[in-house]
Amino acid sequence: FTEEVADGTHKGVLKVDSRDEIGQLAENVNRMVAVLEEKISVAMEEKGILTAAFESMVEVVIVLDGRNRIERVNRPVAEMTGYTVAELKDKTLLEAFRNADLHDAVEAFSRSREALLVELEMTQRTPRVLMVSISAIHGLSFDEYKTLLVFHDVTRLKQLEKMRVDFVANVSHEIKTPLTNIIGFVETLAEGGGEDPDIRRRFLATIRDNALRLNRLVNDLLTLSSIELGE
Repeated sequence: FTEEVADGTHKGVLKVDSRDEIGQLAENVNRMVAVLEEKISVAMEEKGILTAAFESMVEVVIVLDGRNRIERVNRPVAEMTGYTVAELKDKTLLEAFRNADLHDAVEAFSRSREALLVELEMTQRTPRVLMVSISAIHGLSFDEYKTLLVFHDVTRLKQLEKMRVDFVANVSHEIKTPLTNIIGFVETLAEGGGEDPDIRRRFLATIRDNALRLNRLVNDLLTLSSIELGE
């Protein structure tokens, strides 16, 4: 019976019809087996939950062993690298991603063992910008350490950031032009250049047109702000 328990092939419980030491031993064995089965069941359930969570993550997740070789990955890694999950097993990050900056970041983490957050540009397959979190996996045996890498794709955020910078630059230029015109014509009028009624009317019309242009730009900015706020 104990051999079957060790092999995981036992069924039922051990039955010994006696009240002596052998009977007591059988009862103890049955209790041990029950406790063991309960712990295995809990462990399997927890493993199932962790595996499901690991596989369902949209972020790329990689576990490195003590040699800094890939021990485990989730499916999005295959899309990023072009390798299958099985092919990535036991590869180095340099072999999998061909990115020297990522390799250097992991080497730096291996020396310090302090969590890192680095921004990388990946050109393999689809160009993208990634924020990579590198940290140690705790709770392992005393002489064992593993490393966890989580890749967050921030390509879209970087594109939006660039669009925002370009937008601000364009708007600044658009606002500066009518402002410059208004200031120029006002200064000319203030210095006596508007004594001629026709010139004064033309200058004031130009100032009005540029002021209306500024007003339209401000209204556009307010509209964009309302859109961003979900209004």
